[in-house]
Amino acid sequence: MSVKWISHRGESVDAPENSIAAFKLSLERHTDGMECDVHLTSDGKVVVAHDPTTARMGDRKLVIADSLYEELAAVNISGANETYPDEHIPLFQETLRYLGKDREYYVELKPGCPALVPAVSKILTDSGIPAKQIVIISFDKELIRLSKKEMDQYRALWLTGLPGDMTAEKLIGELKGKLNIVDADLTESSISKGSVNIKGENTFSGDFNASYAYVGDWNNEEYDGSIDFGTDSNVNVGGQMIIGYDTLVAGANNVVFGDVTGETVTDKVFKSADVSVRRDGTLTIANTTGENKINTMNVMGSVVIDNAKLSGEVQIGNNSDDIDAVMTVKNGAEVSLGGSSNSVVILGKSNGGILNIDDAAVTVK
Repeated sequence: MSVKWISHRGESVDAPENSIAAFKLSLERHTDGMECDVHLTSDGKVVVAHDPTTARMGDRKLVIADSLYEELAAVNISGANETYPDEHIPLFQETLRYLGKDREYYVELKPGCPALVPAVSKILTDSGIPAKQIVIISFDKELIRLSKKEMDQYRALWLTGLPGDMTAEKLIGELKGKLNIVDADLTESSISKGSVNIKGENTFSGDFNASYAYVGDWNNEEYDGSIDFGTDSNVNVGGQMIIGYDTLVAGANNVVFGDVTGETVTDKVFKSADVSVRRDGTLTIANTTGENKINTMNVMGSVVIDNAKLSGEVQIGNNSDDIDAVMTVKNGAEVSLGGSSNSVVILGKSNGGILNIDDAAVTVK
């Protein structure tokens, strides 16, 4: 097992925590790295301090988020330390000069301030420090999510405890069993989860395996979602994929498999036991030679099969009002609809069900 010596809040046993003296001492002692805590001041400066106020460490009490940096810089944080009697709250960028070469810097984002993420990102980017030396950490999951979006060149780790009767095994089980994908660009990835929730604009490249996949909310939280699997993904949903949540905003939730431009043809395969394309959902399968199969599909929104193969049982439209369900098969697509239990059902224009066929082969069993 490898053990690293990381100076927590700098060398805080001998020097005041999160002070320039503590970080300088860490560099002088050649530790493997150092750790700090950062907050955002009222005038947008990133400062290094653990607590939200200066009460514990300082000679006066100020709330960091409500104070100007000039006010905070005047606070003496040395306490009774006679070796370092005149230490003050530093700016985050001032501490970077004491990182040195090949050492790691663990930067903890204190919770509840989303604006902290872009501010830290700019400082780190401008510093030119190699990404391998920086690790972003936080107890705030939202800040970690924002960090992965804003500065994904750095490692980002969520810090968590075990509340109540939670055990490590239960926590790991929950993390393995459910995954939220939010505004992500996932390349060369592989997912194998019980349930995957997809929110915002996402791209994915790799094998995607899930028991259930929800694109956009289906539980009244009212958010939109889309995912583009591109040409390098095999998709296998063992249970149900739900696209959309009936907001009546056409095209708000989208799934794309393959290349809609026609520039690339893939042999990857899209499979699902059941797909429900809601009124605000679209599913496009384009330019694939793979044997795509959806056992049962209920179309209340829009489905496009473009130069691709697909087989399965399909219902287009339903008996409720305000349905505009369309399935379009075009450009040499080969589609086999229906199955052993029941044939394809097209409920007709009065019930919103339309099947468009353009230069394609459709077989109805």
